[in-house]
Amino acid sequence: MKKYFIYCYWNDIYINKWKLEQRLPIEHYYKFGDDLILSGLKQGRGLKEIETIMRIFLDKISQRKKNKQAVYRSDHLLAVQSIFGLIKLKKYTEHDLLLIMKRSIKLNKKLTLKNR
Repeated sequence: MKKYFIYCYWNDIYINKWKLEQRLPIEHYYKFGDDLILSGLKQGRGLKEIETIMRIFLDKISQRKKNKQAVYRSDHLLAVQSIFGLIKLKKYTEHDLLLIMKRSIKLNKKLTLKNR
């Protein structure tokens, strides 16, 4: 059984990988971003504010990764939601932030989007 992964990047920094379930279509994962946006709207936030919050969060996670600080499990989910949220808002395309692989590969943590 092949394993599929989404590798997530922000500002050319590897944020995390997310294992895809074979039985679920890719659209299932795009709903992660929808859920985050809807949650913000229910709290009375506007789309611009939600976008800003997602960007700030991803900036902080990438700084933590760059400084080799801990990134917590809940942060990984929120990072994936933020990336898919920004794609949903059409601020980025999948090609800007995601790398989908058929099997797990070991990535050099210094690998950037420019080097691929």
